Amino acid sequence: MSEYHLSIHDSARQELLEAVAYFNEKSGELAQSFLDEIKESLDLIKQFPKHSTQVKRTIRRNLLVRFPYAFFYTVTGFEIRILAFGHTRRRPFYWQNRT
Repeated sequence: MSEYHLSIHDSARQELLEAVAYFNEKSGELAQSFLDEIKESLDLIKQFPKHSTQVKRTIRRNLLVRFPYAFFYTVTGFEIRILAFGHTRRRPFYWQNRT
């Protein structure tokens, strides 16, 4: 089985950092739990990239389990491109013009 390469859009990286900072303000333990779930989610995406819900023709969504956040990504060949990382109840599809 080939390994998938993961790339993250700069805006998605910033969204992720802002979410981590928010949880860190609440509690270092909460932020660590959030980071652990993000790592688990990214590992799952890399292992099973086409398992997540298809929300548009080429875009998939992977929901976190314990936090109301999701990754939106595309799969092209062996590259997984994270387009956005956002709260599931705020600004839906604000990211849809990213590549």
